Amino acid sequence: MYGINYTQRSVNKRKHHFSIKAPALSSFVSIILPIGVLGIAAIMAFGFNPKNHEDKGQVFVGLLITSIFLHMPNFDRGLPPLYYLTLTDKLMALLYVLLIIGFVEIPVQRLLNESNDYRKCKEINKKFIYYVLPLSLGTTTVILFLIL
Repeated sequence: MYGINYTQRSVNKRKHHFSIKAPALSSFVSIILPIGVLGIAAIMAFGFNPKNHEDKGQVFVGLLITSIFLHMPNFDRGLPPLYYLTLTDKLMALLYVLLIIGFVEIPVQRLLNESNDYRKCKEINKKFIYYVLPLSLGTTTVILFLIL
């Protein structure tokens, strides 16, 4: 019989030990999801109208500040050696490359907007989206995840 034993005046307590082993879920929620949301927002900013380069700049500055604060707890340890980059470091490197591409595109779009050549402006925007962005992110991904 479980519960209270009235003859000995003691209580039988059941102890259950189990651990939730979900490292994939916890790493997804704490690492991949926030960085993925920032990356998706940066990629969506490339789809802005080329005449709205100020809005695109504001998005990229906000994403840069957010990504720096997201990565800040890792800054106190210093930069790890290249052979010991964690998943967070690799994903943040991809995000920083994406933001650098955005910061390179903004002055180009601004100069083209000042020349009032909207057709050339859209053409350059398409080249950034279809060629520069996948090539640079693909190269960075190969270097970070396959070589290092």
